Amino acid sequence: MRLFTFGCSFTKYYWPTWADILAQDFDKFENWGQSGAGNHFIFNSLIECNQRNNLTPTDTVVVMWSSIVREDRYCAGHWLTPGNIYSQSTYPSDFVKSFADNRGYFIRDLAFMQAAKIVLDKIGCRYKFLSMLPIENVTEYANTITVKKDHDCMLVYKNTIDCLEKSIFEVVYNKNWASRTRYLSKESFLSAAGTDWPSFDDFVGKKLNDVKDTIRKEIQLWLNLPGGGYDHHPIPILHAEYLNKLGFNLSNKAMDWANQVNDLLMNYKGLEKIWQPKLVKRL
Repeated sequence: MRLFTFGCSFTKYYWPTWADILAQDFDKFENWGQSGAGNHFIFNSLIECNQRNNLTPTDTVVVMWSSIVREDRYCAGHWLTPGNIYSQSTYPSDFVKSFADNRGYFIRDLAFMQAAKIVLDKIGCRYKFLSMLPIENVTEYANTITVKKDHDCMLVYKNTIDCLEKSIFEVVYNKNWASRTRYLSKESFLSAAGTDWPSFDDFVGKKLNDVKDTIRKEIQLWLNLPGGGYDHHPIPILHAEYLNKLGFNLSNKAMDWANQVNDLLMNYKGLEKIWQPKLVKRL
């Protein structure tokens, strides 16, 4: 059995995601995700994957659609996928001011999703459309969303939108990214650490009896910054929770593996010794 997955960094990241966990129950696996990717890149990857692998009715395809406010572009021999158009640093500000258009992003990405559905329906393979965020969310990491069910673009593509599973933002995080356990980057902590900060091992081990209250407040202020040490990406066990809540019914083998890699990641025990993301051949 073959599994092919597509998405952004919520699909392929520095640690295992839902795609890697789901793959434990398959014989062959290719992860076509890429950090910062938008739905243009995701759709293009799906089509290229089909050309290279000749997808059949016995295959399984799972796509986690990303935020609509992203600009992907193939340039100088590789794909540029810088993420949210309003916070990235690849495209100049004049480009963003002149060409970023939320309605245009709706029209573009809903068409990509519809086209992907048509292709996969024709192939006849098993497929699921997941989502990082609700399709109408254009802020990515804000915790409030404005639902516009009467948006004319959404009405035109209603049959495709109805195929989208609820997003991980809704199902696991209850619309609040800070509501669940997050990974603290050791590199970020060490680069920000003041002279009186505890060691990283003491901090994560909560050995803080000798740390002054002023230092604790200083660390907390840093952690609360948008660029603080907490990574917003779901840790492996939250990816597994998402799959199970959507009805994927992961096997004991997959759940045991998810728990193992989650423990290695969260306890800084050398996850890379047992897992490395694999590259796929692409144009």
